[in-house]
Parts: sequence; structure tokens; C-alpha cells
Amino acid sequence: MRPGQAVTGTVTGIADTVAFVDVDGFTARIRQPELAWRWVGDPSSVLAVGQEVTAAVLGADLVREELYLSLKATEENPLIHLADRIGELVDGVVTKLLPFGLFVRIEDRPDGLEGLVPEAESAGEAVQVGDPLTVRITEVDLARQRFLLSRRRALG
Repeated sequence: MRPGQAVTGTVTGIADTVAFVDVDGFTARIRQPELAWRWVGDPSSVLAVGQEVTAAVLGADLVREELYLSLKATEENPLIHLADRIGELVDGVVTKLLPFGLFVRIEDRPDGLEGLVPEAESAGEAVQVGDPLTVRITEVDLARQRFLLSRRRALG
């Protein structure tokens, strides 16, 4: 099997940060970051034991007879379309407050895309997790798989 090749297998187990898949007798692993383009906290929210999946091969350890797979590699990267929207105003919901800024989910769904509003772009407003917020998309970094938002630029 070679990197990029699509394989089909059956989920045999799920742990905190990894799912195990049987692919023709090999134990394959899908690590948490490879489950989806969006953040997945618990692999069991995406997969179930006994489920058949098709994933792309990332690599193999022939000594251990293990494959490393990616579900997200079989899907289109949602940030590609977001890159065309730089400068747009979007509505979102505050999901995390951190010392360096806050995260805002800009899609109206639990697994929506979350972008960072750096502290310098926050406009100094007191916000809490769950608050609705209008922000401007300011940067999309496909290489680092992240995007930046601005509350300050959304107001002015």
C-alpha cells in the first residue's frame, strides 16, 4: 500500500484519540487530527465499532504490520472556500476565551469551523462563551490549517 491510496476497512475499536480499523488483516490507526477537517474531540462522535470506512493511506509500519490512515484526506478541505471570502463579515458564536484572543465558530453547526480573533482584533468588548458575534475574515492560512478573524474591523 502506498501513501494516498484509498483503502476500505472496518472499525474494530475506538480509544480517546484514535480509531482502529481492520484493513485486510492489518491494524490501521486513524489518529484524532485525521478524522475530519473540523475539530473532533471524541473519535466515537465520528465513527462506530463495526462501521465500514474508506480512508487514505498516510503511511505504514511493516514491522508492526500497522497502517496509518486519514479520513479527512478523502474530503475537500473546507478552508479552500473560506479563502475566497477574505474581507467578508460573518456571524458566529464565541466558543473559547484565551489570554491571547478568542475563538469564534462561524458556521451554524456544532462542528463548524472555528477561527481565532487575536486579542489585538477583539475591540475590547467583554464577551462570554456562547455569545453571538459578527466578525470579519482577515486571513486564511491553508498551510497551517487556520484562519483569523477580526471584531475590530467588523465594527469600523
